[in-house]
Amino acid sequence: MIVLDEPTVGLDPAQIRDIRRLIRELGNTSSVILSTHLLSEVKNVCDRVEIMQHGKLIYGDTSARMQNYGQVSGFTLTLHNPPALSELQNLPGVSEVEQLSATQFRILHPADNNPSGILLSQAAQLGWQLEQLTPLQTSLEDIFVQITGEQEAVKGETE
Repeated sequence: MIVLDEPTVGLDPAQIRDIRRLIRELGNTSSVILSTHLLSEVKNVCDRVEIMQHGKLIYGDTSARMQNYGQVSGFTLTLHNPPALSELQNLPGVSEVEQLSATQFRILHPADNNPSGILLSQAAQLGWQLEQLTPLQTSLEDIFVQITGEQEAVKGETE
């Protein structure tokens, strides 16, 4: 077993890349425990994530499952010639639309009903001029805050 505490702090980008590669190689033959506050390190090198808070283990799962924790289904959409907000809100499968700027929108939908195909078709037919469609991804930092916040709420209820 190898324990590493903040192994990339103070390193330049090339050294960080080398350390990440070394950690992955070590993980092929040994158990590696990586203690870090840099969640980008977790994303880049860890197969499994364990979160401790106040000395207690509050979460443990694979990195892939953690990435999906509390995941919302949706995408960010940028249109050069956007329609009225109500047109986007009324598309089949759209559960919520938030206008981020004059041309950019955050669209949420049920996990089992992605309206992107309908939206792409409408954009082409009605001249909305699609510039970008990007799936929403929750950052590991957001997930960490959500998990630790939930644990604090539970702790507050029991006190």
